[in-house]
Amino acid sequence: MADRVRVGGSGYTYFRYAGNILAFAQEVRVAAPTPVADPVRVQPLNAQRPVEIITAGAHTGGTLTMVLTELYNGAVWQRLSANLNASQDIVDIMRIQAQSDPTAITVEKVVAPPIPGLAARKETYYGCRIVRVADDETINIGAMRIDKEIDVAYLYSVKGWINGGNRLFPLNPATGTGA
Repeated sequence: MADRVRVGGSGYTYFRYAGNILAFAQEVRVAAPTPVADPVRVQPLNAQRPVEIITAGAHTGGTLTMVLTELYNGAVWQRLSANLNASQDIVDIMRIQAQSDPTAITVEKVVAPPIPGLAARKETYYGCRIVRVADDETINIGAMRIDKEIDVAYLYSVKGWINGGNRLFPLNPATGTGA
């Protein structure tokens, strides 16, 4: 199995937002966190070459961009959480999120192997917040579906299949510092 190619679609990879499967998802793009600063090469005046490279010990958050097909019975964000059902636009969504626990929402990516009996791989994205809803649309005679994009910012992720999901340097989500 280790030498088989991972298939992205066909139900082998799916996402859950706050425990709900992202139904009618056409695409999910993951922009991984990046270091908070670029690496710095240390080169003293008396050295012909750099003597050290310093890297940041922290990263920014990441972004999940979800492309969801609009259905007849509601806005795409209404399928994410019952808390968003009355939301008219991004302002309503942001205000509802502001009233909730900032670490409560997670998104989970599940990679299910095509061979029965093999465990699924899971990556969980923590501290998720909807930060953009592209509620624009272009209608034309040949449009067979209408897709909308939603950006979800996240603080960090944990890959459950690496080291049992345990970090080498544990993070306290309440303070954002190592334990």
